[in-house]
Amino acid sequence: MGNDKTAVTRGWVLTMLGGLHYGYHVGVVAAAASGVAEHLGEDLQSIEVASALALAGAIFGSPLSGVICELFGRRVGTVVGETVGLLGALCCACASGYHWIWLGRLLVGLGIGFCTLAKPLYIQETVDVSAGRPILAGFAPAVAAGVLLSKASSNLHWRVAFALGALPAV
Repeated sequence: MGNDKTAVTRGWVLTMLGGLHYGYHVGVVAAAASGVAEHLGEDLQSIEVASALALAGAIFGSPLSGVICELFGRRVGTVVGETVGLLGALCCACASGYHWIWLGRLLVGLGIGFCTLAKPLYIQETVDVSAGRPILAGFAPAVAAGVLLSKASSNLHWRVAFALGALPAV
């Protein structure tokens, strides 16, 4: 464990990207809803399900992350979570029906759940406690910024709005 500039910078970047990722995916369904309804048919219940599935996925992703992190390490847990989230965002962006959006949102939620546990564990292992706590405190404002960014994406095509959710995972 160290307090060198590289570890602290990595901690800040992981925390900020994690918060942006989480917040963006919480709000993107609302931002893309009118475009999705126009393309796939106006079905309010299907849009509501899409919104809820990301949070449901997060509920299951976090405990799964604990198992993966214990078996393979925190870095692997973060990579698995980001990969699953990336696949989910791309699934939503390429969706030909609501069932694909639902699958994508569930994958996004699993990824968010993974990273919400794995990233703070990784940061706490790689950065001294005195630097780690302020870094992790940046997560909540980053979530708010992610929600604001998702709202700004409402002017974009709905596929682009969903695809932008893959950027923090990359």
